[in-house]
Amino acid sequence: MTITRGRLTLLVLLFCMFSVTGFSTTPAEGRWSVVLETSEGNYIYPLDLRVDSGKISTTVLRGGLKVSSTQMRGKTVSIRGEFRSEPVTINLKIIGFTMSGTWRTAADSGKAIGEFQPAATRLKAFDEIWETTNSHFYSPLFNGIDWRALKEPYQKRVGLAKNDGEFYLIINEMLDKLRSSHVGFYTTERGIFSEVKPVQNIARSTTEGRKVVEWKQLNSNTGYLKISSFAEGEEYVNDIDKAFAAIGDLPSLVIDLRGNEGGTLSIAMRLGDHIFHRSQELGILATRAGLDRYKVNSIEKLDPDTLPKYSGYNVEGFLAALRQRGAVMLVTGGRVAKPYSGRIVVLTDGNSASASEGFISAIKETGAAKLIGRRTEGALLSSRDFEIIGGWTLKLPEADFCTPKGFRPEAVGIEPDIRVKVIPGRDADLEAALRYLNGN
Repeated sequence: MTITRGRLTLLVLLFCMFSVTGFSTTPAEGRWSVVLETSEGNYIYPLDLRVDSGKISTTVLRGGLKVSSTQMRGKTVSIRGEFRSEPVTINLKIIGFTMSGTWRTAADSGKAIGEFQPAATRLKAFDEIWETTNSHFYSPLFNGIDWRALKEPYQKRVGLAKNDGEFYLIINEMLDKLRSSHVGFYTTERGIFSEVKPVQNIARSTTEGRKVVEWKQLNSNTGYLKISSFAEGEEYVNDIDKAFAAIGDLPSLVIDLRGNEGGTLSIAMRLGDHIFHRSQELGILATRAGLDRYKVNSIEKLDPDTLPKYSGYNVEGFLAALRQRGAVMLVTGGRVAKPYSGRIVVLTDGNSASASEGFISAIKETGAAKLIGRRTEGALLSSRDFEIIGGWTLKLPEADFCTPKGFRPEAVGIEPDIRVKVIPGRDADLEAALRYLNGN
């Protein structure tokens, strides 16, 4: 993973035996953050390294660095493995609470520096994690668990954690109690000697190598529109317009949302413009602050008629409206000169998730198309990343979603109108869609 020079780092978590003679004579067990500098930027990879009876074992916690062996001679740590698909050697000398050294491959080399992260940071991190979750988790009911009752026992376990690997497992066990999608805890991909970026909502396309929007004509009557991700950007809005310009005159259309794990608003809102002839409410999103503002404890109790509406195409505008008002109604439709007037099938499966489920739920509730395939994942919340002391990131769902009629896809998913079993070697979903559209 390549990142901007001076902002992100290679985090190497080195765990060694602690000596009573002090850190200056024996490397300490704990976290080390090590910067591996390259001409194109810096890289980040967390590792869990332990010393037991003179033998060192290393586990990569996150990232693409492959470690084959680690040795320690006095205050020098040598790591061998594979970096950017090439054999690499990283040599680091411990100097007080820092490290300094180099990394080298056959084709390149660079500087490596590090900083020790004391174990006491884990207790401070725990407090931040618990308090942030307590304040920002979307539901004041915490999905039926007693969140406050979890604090003391898990705080004690964190205090006994021997390294960051154990700390990581303890925190994720606690967060799993929430029984919620869009929850995560992991190392932060940023530079340890650079300014920390403020809390932000991060939306990423999950396509990586796949085209986001593709279309073609299946036969003389049917068009096919594949959307692999609800990616953010004006270019994707334009792609939707191009697709309907190309196949929008055909009498039937298959929209394939299988494997679409979501994203943001751009594509969903523009797709709605082409499908819904008039303005159509898609769904409600509400934060904890929004529930407090409207004096309710769950999103289903909100009155849709009292909520502000958002019909834009970009996530920044949506988040500004959501965080200012606490709850918004998404509205699309009625904004193209020639909306689609033919019959529509939407294909779904267990990997249709998040933002794509918001669109699918609107299709289900309005009957604008026939859903064919399998039940969606049931992971529809709006999340936010919080930076935690010690180089960690906490991902939390900050907003809940429900349809205008009060249905929550989270944890249950959306059932298709026609369920289809997977048949190896065949596209049974598409076959079923064509049979339906042909009246068979």
